[in-house]
Amino acid sequence: AIADLVGLPPTKVVDELIQALVASQGNFEKVRMAVEDVCLAGYSAQTLLGCLLERFVTLPQLDELGRAKLAIRIAEAEHCMMDGADEYLQLMTVCGLAMQCLHSS
Repeated sequence: AIADLVGLPPTKVVDELIQALVASQGNFEKVRMAVEDVCLAGYSAQTLLGCLLERFVTLPQLDELGRAKLAIRIAEAEHCMMDGADEYLQLMTVCGLAMQCLHSS
């Protein structure tokens, strides 16, 4: 209830996005569709990136190097959004890197 009031995306939304990244098998189109669905649902990319970071840190499919790359890319995306960059594009770059890291480890 409190999470809804502050605009945090439900756990189900984050889970579905993570599942799309894991199940994409390197297919960028599946990732694009999943990111588009989340953006169209109206969730803030900045809060979503925070939730993704929490999940990436504990995701068993990622190695330490992948986690580090994603943490850095999320920080860069948040900085870009503060400077006025498009949320959709920043979320796409993070999810694209996540797909690469998940399927290279």
